[in-house]
Amino acid sequence: MPAGHQYLDFFGGIVTHTSVGRSNDEVSAKVDRQLDTLQCVSTLFATELQAAIAKKIALVTPGGQLTESLFTNGGTEANETDILSARCFTGNTEIVALRHFIMAAPPPAMTLTEARGGLGLPQAGIVHAA
Repeated sequence: MPAGHQYLDFFGGIVTHTSVGRSNDEVSAKVDRQLDTLQCVSTLFATELQAAIAKKIALVTPGGQLTESLFTNGGTEANETDILSARCFTGNTEIVALRHFIMAAPPPAMTLTEARGGLGLPQAGIVHAA
């Protein structure tokens, strides 16, 4: 940015990115520290940070009885895993999606997106609650 110029940055929201302005020194320093620690890794591989977060989550669950955590790469994978887990655990095939659930994802998660007209291919066992 040319010296003496200021910009208002109103851009944000694609996926989960948050605008913090341009060339923010504090943010840049933290990003540099993170890049020196760990850049990007699939959730396929466990990291020390994941283990620490899993322990913190377990501590706040009722009775501290949580013994396993699953970290996913994003919302789509999380929703698909939730649907599969619910069906396997309960033996039921029906999934109830609450009104205004919005998820831009492939089926069956996209079928849960009632607010956009239930986009995606119809999926057996998905009903929408008012």
